[in-house]
Amino acid sequence: MTRFILFLTLCGLFLLSACGGQSAADNTTPPNADHLAEFNEDGIAVLRGHLSGGGFSATRSTIKITIPVRVDGMDASVHVEFYLRSDTEISSSLTTHNDVREYLTFTPGSTILDAFASYALVDITFQKKGTAFEATAIREAAQTFALFDQRPVIESMLSTDDLSQQGGIRGYIGQSKKENDGTIIWMVSIPIDMHGVAVVVILPVQSTANMQVITKDGIVPVTTKDPWGDVQIEFTRNGDTLTATQVTEIP
Repeated sequence: MTRFILFLTLCGLFLLSACGGQSAADNTTPPNADHLAEFNEDGIAVLRGHLSGGGFSATRSTIKITIPVRVDGMDASVHVEFYLRSDTEISSSLTTHNDVREYLTFTPGSTILDAFASYALVDITFQKKGTAFEATAIREAAQTFALFDQRPVIESMLSTDDLSQQGGIRGYIGQSKKENDGTIIWMVSIPIDMHGVAVVVILPVQSTANMQVITKDGIVPVTTKDPWGDVQIEFTRNGDTLTATQVTEIP
């Protein structure tokens, strides 16, 4: 009888341990953007966003769209890149050509971005090819004006202390903008996964004139050093604003 009770106790402890381990694993699952795109049974999905750039060469071309989102209650955006095929269909009010090959053949010196208005709203039909997205069609979409901003939501990207509202993020700074009062806003690019493909969340982080940047050459005032490249940013959150308290360049 004693051995039987001991056996049940050990089984119970094992089950509790297993359940606890599963819960911990679930809690550490990194955030992703899978819910922004839903693939059908044929592996086709559609995303709507604004054309915001691209890379063009003789052998391979890409385009990017920007999708407004809410990240942990803050306004942000997601940038998604797509490879273009020569038979990728296009539909735009600026051209009568039907696909990428035809457009580039009859408009030499142009890129596919020239077929659309600047920052045009488009629907992109695409497939996943390995670790990339491949566009099969790009269609101009009608601009809509909703009474309330229905942005997709991405949660659990920012971790802050409940009392101090301090936290940290790691990302890439490739651009900034200067406000009328002289405040510099860094646009921080943070990689995130979407169905196994790397996309980028763009978060604005505000700098302060008296903060410092820690570089490989030492500490310098932010006014004399733009922290471009990979960085670790310690910040304080106040409502919808992230204010950097320390920026460290990552070699």
